[in-house]
Amino acid sequence: MRDRVHDIVAGYESELIAFRRDLHAQPEVAFGEYLTTQKIAHRLEAAGIAVRHLEGTGLTCDIGRNP
Repeated sequence: MRDRVHDIVAGYESELIAFRRDLHAQPEVAFGEYLTTQKIAHRLEAAGIAVRHLEGTGLTCDIGRNP
């Protein structure tokens, strides 16, 4: 399983690095990560994953579960 996950993630390496660099290019103070939350939610939704926004900057989703 570990090798399979590694292979899958390796296919997204450049995209993940670019996403991380984008997040770090616009730092936000602790508990004020509204732009970060918005960007993560957008990426999850683009991947077909339903997200639920919680109070403040909270965000949750179920991966691999049917609604």
